[in-house]
Amino acid sequence: ANCASREAYRGDPAQTEGTRALCFPQFALPPGCEAHSRLSSYLPKEDEHDMEVDTATSSLQAPAKHPLPELEIYCYLLVLIFLIDQKKYNEAKACSSTSIARLKT
Repeated sequence: ANCASREAYRGDPAQTEGTRALCFPQFALPPGCEAHSRLSSYLPKEDEHDMEVDTATSSLQAPAKHPLPELEIYCYLLVLIFLIDQKKYNEAKACSSTSIARLKT
């Protein structure tokens, strides 16, 4: 999804909420961190969303190199809920296993 810091969506409200939930992990986790890479593999690519997005630019502080563990697990939870909602159960199982392994470290 096209994920800017602030977005105005038009279209199906259910699809809009799903897209917003997917944008949070991409915004909150730094691109070089391991969690960002793992979670990105579960998310649909930008061209898989058929909706119009109006993007507003904003100057925000870049996230830290290593996110807070609570923030990272919250991102896993958002992606997990999205995968279950999309009935992608195999991916959801893999995502949950990864998040549990991360909790144990």
